[in-house]
Amino acid sequence: MTASFAKLMTVTASTKRSPAFTGTDPTKKRGVPVANITSLLITPLDPMGGETQGVNILATPVQLYECFTESGQDIINGDVLTVSSRDYSIRAVENWTYKNGTYLHLIVEDMRR
Repeated sequence: MTASFAKLMTVTASTKRSPAFTGTDPTKKRGVPVANITSLLITPLDPMGGETQGVNILATPVQLYECFTESGQDIINGDVLTVSSRDYSIRAVENWTYKNGTYLHLIVEDMRR
């Protein structure tokens, strides 16, 4: 990790993950998400611009945010990112290279109320 980019990771977050489905019954639902990673340093959540978000064809009340963290973290699509007691669904996780370092780029969604 480059020292200058590490300085931007000033927010402490955590992740939760739903347990796997059990059995073959299609009516079964996943359980309540449980703690997966604690004390995860991320950059502050930034709203994604309209061009980056794409066209919202479903007209759903969703706001997308993005942040970055160190690579190698056990984070997958569908996890929940918790920042300041607020939960965000993780919609995309991808590797991102910056100045000879690799990071995770997280795209999360917040349901507008």
